[in-house]
Amino acid sequence: MSVVRIGRLKAKDIERKIGSRNGNYVILVSDKYRSIKSFATNNKINHVNFKSSEHVKDNVYHVQTVNSMA
Repeated sequence: MSVVRIGRLKAKDIERKIGSRNGNYVILVSDKYRSIKSFATNNKINHVNFKSSEHVKDNVYHVQTVNSMA
């Protein structure tokens, strides 16, 4: 793992770092930051997002589980 950008994250920064490393069955799990949503939409990636006060989404995605995978 490495830093994508110091400062405000932009969709092009995510594209530069992740690029074409996504497969057909990718699920991107993140907070509701607009640039991440934009990246997911532009790359046709399924995006599951959390509100900062939530810890579980759809009883499937849990923040601690996702963080432990990173």
